[in-house]
Amino acid sequence: MGQKTLWLCRSLLILVILLNLFTVFGFSAEDASASTDTSRGISNILAAVLYPDFESLDADAQEAVMIRADSIVRTLAHCVIFLPMAFAGTLLLFSFSLRQIWVAPLFSLLFSLLFALLDEVHQMFVPGRAFQFTDLLYDGIGMLFGCGAGLLIYLLYKKRKTD
Repeated sequence: MGQKTLWLCRSLLILVILLNLFTVFGFSAEDASASTDTSRGISNILAAVLYPDFESLDADAQEAVMIRADSIVRTLAHCVIFLPMAFAGTLLLFSFSLRQIWVAPLFSLLFSLLFALLDEVHQMFVPGRAFQFTDLLYDGIGMLFGCGAGLLIYLLYKKRKTD
């Protein structure tokens, strides 16, 4: 890979990481009401897809469906939101030709976990929000998938390069 291409790839990966950081911070800065509105909007779509007869349900049944859908949306959001950061971080670190294959995913995971921890602390100062350990756990699951995907892409690239 040429220096220009390497510089471009690194720049794009850094951009992905920065955009991800700002996106996470933006969602975390929403107060409880705005956060609920955001997830409820997505939950409405999910409820309509999972329950085609949603509109014909009575109000209590609709609310029960919405509570389940909202729980799914929030859990998946935590898993998905940190995945791109860990993925891009892993690939970025691999671009520096590290000697040990475990270094890139580990440091990407640690960076992402540190930001997730700071994000949870930040939420303690947002009205109606709180530090939640389960959120960190779900964030970590997404990070593991991101680091794993980055490692897989790197290994495929190295295999193709040696063939």
